[in-house]
Formats: sequence, C-alpha cells, structure tokens
Amino acid sequence: MVKVATSEGQVLLASDAVHYYEEYASRMPFAIVSDVVRMYEVYEEISAMISSGEIAQFIPGHDSQTLDRYASVSGELSHLVSRIGHVE
Repeated sequence: MVKVATSEGQVLLASDAVHYYEEYASRMPFAIVSDVVRMYEVYEEISAMISSGEIAQFIPGHDSQTLDRYASVSGELSHLVSRIGHVE
C-alpha cells in the first residue's frame, strides 16, 4: 500500500492488500491469500486510517468500479484513466 497526496487529501492505493471494494466493505478476503490473519489486520488498519482522517479514501488494486467512482479524463485513454482532484 502507498499513500498519495492529492488535492482532495491523502489517497491510499491498496494494490494487492485489497483487491475489490466489496472485499473491504464485507470483510471478505480474496479467494487466494497467503496470510488471512494479516489480511484482516489490513482491513482494520485501513478502517483506522479512514476514521482518523489520515486518508480521505482508498483505492483497491483491481476493481473496475474505480473508473466509475472518480472523474474521467478526456482523450485516447479515457476508458482506462480516472483522476482524483484537479491539476493546477
């Protein structure tokens, strides 16, 4: 996981720590996991970061819903790219 500063606050890119929004929301671990106990600990760590305001939001590593949740960009890659915040 990595935190990224955006104009909308810190965003956590969860990568393989959380694959899908539903996985996190329902605390339902991904089908293939090497350490299920650690996976549940990560869910709690993310919840704590959200609750404390340390991060404004998080993005799981593989969920196609991500493109629907954030502002689209125009151009050739618009079907593959979204953005958080604005560029000055």
